Amino acid sequence: MSDEEHFTWIPIYEELAKKLTEYKDKRSELIQIIKEMLNQGLKVVKLADKDENGDRELEDIDPFTFFASFNVYTNDRKETLEFLKRKFDLKQPVPVDFDGIPVLSGTSRWFFAYKKE
Repeated sequence: MSDEEHFTWIPIYEELAKKLTEYKDKRSELIQIIKEMLNQGLKVVKLADKDENGDRELEDIDPFTFFASFNVYTNDRKETLEFLKRKFDLKQPVPVDFDGIPVLSGTSRWFFAYKKE
């Protein structure tokens, strides 16, 4: 891979981060987008929260966890960004590499506690 092909993810990640600021007060819509991603067969964060009565559906999400939803070591990050590009009408190209992006384990992708906590 040439030097020009490294860090090609930066433009679309910046554009996506800016787009997510529009969802500051519409975070439940981000959960709906994650459900769409799941329906497309993409790997996403779990949507099962817990409260004092047991398991329940997730009602709120932060933008860091939204990003964590697809920043895991999988082969479908490119497909996920293609989906998000269409969904959010992003203009930047889908990256050809993911060099330098920290990835999370599949079991620990939330940046917030369960509702009961």
